[in-house]
Amino acid sequence: MATTITALAFVLIWVAAITAVGVAIASPSALTVLLALLVAGLAFISRPRLTATPDGAVDTATHPELWAAVVAVADKLDTPAPDALVIDHAFNASVHSYGWRGQHYALTLGLPLWLTLSPAERLALLGHELGHRVNGDPLRGVVVSSGLHTLDEIRMALRPVVTESAIVPMLANGLRWVLSVPVTALVAWVYRMTMADHRRAELYADYIGSTIAGRPAMITMLERLAGLAPLFATSVQQSTLQRGGPPPLERFRALHAALSPDELAERVATALAETPSIDDTHPPTADRIVYIEHHGPRVGRLDAELTGEQTAAELVHHEDAVNRRLVALQRDAMYAE
Repeated sequence: MATTITALAFVLIWVAAITAVGVAIASPSALTVLLALLVAGLAFISRPRLTATPDGAVDTATHPELWAAVVAVADKLDTPAPDALVIDHAFNASVHSYGWRGQHYALTLGLPLWLTLSPAERLALLGHELGHRVNGDPLRGVVVSSGLHTLDEIRMALRPVVTESAIVPMLANGLRWVLSVPVTALVAWVYRMTMADHRRAELYADYIGSTIAGRPAMITMLERLAGLAPLFATSVQQSTLQRGGPPPLERFRALHAALSPDELAERVATALAETPSIDDTHPPTADRIVYIEHHGPRVGRLDAELTGEQTAAELVHHEDAVNRRLVALQRDAMYAE
């Protein structure tokens, strides 16, 4: 219901724009023209984005084993395989729609995460991500995702800017603040309405992942994702600051390999104990694990050999590009004004 309301809100923006333009044409005045321009501009920003195949997509010729695993999971879930398979730098994975009507979708696998997981955990990850195509996650659709992106763009554009204390800039910032209040409130409402549906979709995707790889693999995948993310971030920071040292992925592998079972368990426990924000897009990892413990089947429907080391071997040549990307993004974050 919340997703339907959110989608209708963005449709109404276009209806309002058409109406405002019609009124301005029928009864032109400074007020009607200004209003039409404002609403039409908002409608233009909120249009669904027409995007091409995402950057970093890999094909079946160079990555046959990885593609075979993805297609096998999709077939088992009775859902179409992704139109694009993307390898990127994130310690994460995701699916998203693209194309004018969102008729295509891409599966993105973060190389650092994929290389960290065991074959069974990789299978659980694929089951979770492709499970979003089964459960109709609201944030994966082109209308809602574009609308949320629009609201964020407007909110960021209305932020007061830092200037010298002159009258005109101060007045401009005051006007920005006044205009930003209703927009910020709308952003908060839309996110909270949509996040409730999205969090439920995440839990169901976890369950779907457990049906593919089994309950133990789904749980340990979630634990590694939560517990090792800070260590990965530290590795990227250290490699960026210490020029001439090992690159981020190599440093992360070394730090990860040096962890004792007790140290890894402590990191996982710390991550699970963190207090979630009300704006978090995912339920707390601890709650997700409890859900799987109660509902996930112990044995999965596919063999972990599908996502064995042969899939990792196909990704080795991506490491240099991923390392460069990680360092560049970290430098941008460190030295941004």
